[in-house]
Amino acid sequence: MLYAINSMLPKSQQQRMPSLITNYSVYLALYRIEEMLLVAQ
Repeated sequence: MLYAINSMLPKSQQQRMPSLITNYSVYLALYRIEEMLLVAQ
């Protein structure tokens, strides 16, 4: 799901995805995406 959300973002705003995905890395990436979208509004 994270990959799908990330792929919808413009290339300049996409998060780098680590090769080993942990719960924390998913949480952190979703948090960063949410912050980016809130700032853009």
